[in-house]
Amino acid sequence: MKFLTKTALAAHQSKALGLERDLLAELISSRNFSRRVSTLSLCLGLFCVAGLGYTIHRYAQPIPEHILTINMDTGEINTVSLLTEQKTYGEVIDQYWVGQYVLHHEGYDYYTLQQDYDAVSVMSSPVVAGDYAKLFSGNEAMDRKLQDSMIRTVHLVSVILDRENQIATVRYTTQDKYANRSIPEEKKHWIATVAYSYQKTVLTASQRFLNPLGFQVTSFKAQPEAANAGE
Repeated sequence: MKFLTKTALAAHQSKALGLERDLLAELISSRNFSRRVSTLSLCLGLFCVAGLGYTIHRYAQPIPEHILTINMDTGEINTVSLLTEQKTYGEVIDQYWVGQYVLHHEGYDYYTLQQDYDAVSVMSSPVVAGDYAKLFSGNEAMDRKLQDSMIRTVHLVSVILDRENQIATVRYTTQDKYANRSIPEEKKHWIATVAYSYQKTVLTASQRFLNPLGFQVTSFKAQPEAANAGE
């Protein structure tokens, strides 16, 4: 039987100890690597969840009704609103806006004329707005001739809608009252054909107060009704 010398035994023990150290170092290194991988995976997961949450929050928000614009030449800041195009908002709403348009278009009061003018302008197509503007331009402008000497009141009789074709038939009366006369003039009966739509457009804040839904008249034709013949 061969016995190990002290030198050989010491060498063997040193080698075994080195192997144990290497194994322990490998285990520690492997554990650290696993920990780093786990930490990285957790961070990546949290980042993805946060990104998904932000995306859902961002695109789940409604489109803002108002945005700010700045005139780069003057520095003026305006509030504008974005409207989506819609064919109709229902019979009651359509009747209301058609009626409001006729009241603004056909009435006359010198002290509220600017409001009527602004309302007709923002609720009309360019062609219809241009025809209305001609009433108040030049030497024969209505406001220049009449000023505050007369008030014309409008009374709506009926608003009948053809919603499919977006055309309204409006019956109404007008009555003039002159400041220098105690008795108003006789009523006049009218019938108007109004073509309308709701336009996708951009409005300033002041225009939105007058026309929040983007109502627009594309044709306005008024003529005396037969009832006037007997007056």
